[in-house]
Amino acid sequence: MKKKIEVAILSDVDRDIIYAELSSDKEQFAEVTQDEDGSLSIAIHPAQSGEPQRFDLNELEKALAETRTRFQKLDQPQ
Repeated sequence: MKKKIEVAILSDVDRDIIYAELSSDKEQFAEVTQDEDGSLSIAIHPAQSGEPQRFDLNELEKALAETRTRFQKLDQPQ
C-alpha cells in the first residue's frame, strides 16, 4: 500500500529558519532544511511506534523533488 507523503513549508522564529516537514498519516518522519551555502539537508526521525517506516520509493522521490522545487521558489525574487 502506498502511503501519501505530504510536504509542508514552515518557519520557526525560534530557530530563524524555513524548513520543510515531510509527514505521512499525520506523523512527521523527516525535516529538510537549507544550509547557508544553499544545499539541502534532511533529518529522518524514527517512528513514534519504534517500528521501521516504509514508503514507496517513487512517492518518496516525488516528495523530495517537490521539497527541492518549493525551496528553489522561495529563493527566487518576487
